[in-house]
Amino acid sequence: GRDLDRALSLAQGAKALMPRSGNAADTLGWVLLKHGRASAAVGYLNEAVATVDPDSPNLGIGRHHLAQAYEASDQKGKAIETLEEALSNLERQLAAIRSRGGTPVGPEWSKSAREMLLRLKPAG
Repeated sequence: GRDLDRALSLAQGAKALMPRSGNAADTLGWVLLKHGRASAAVGYLNEAVATVDPDSPNLGIGRHHLAQAYEASDQKGKAIETLEEALSNLERQLAAIRSRGGTPVGPEWSKSAREMLLRLKPAG
């Protein structure tokens, strides 16, 4: 977060070298969001989410990033929808772990996503 211009340059370079990489798309989208270019970030973050396997634990954080970009670009409804998808998918993953006798631990992003959803979604 200290040198966003350098981060943007590196992320753009990575995306150019790996045009089909979801990780490169997520990184570029995240840096664009932090750089104050939320509308540009949405496209890259959508691309990143589309490349992640539906069962991957990384899908949730990608959706959380996308929801933040939607909110920052005044697309509250899409942000809410994206957060609900992320948290619903997470609950399915946690339930699968419990069904196998495991003790699931929610990822770091999930608390922030829940707080964001409560803030964005009208009460009722």
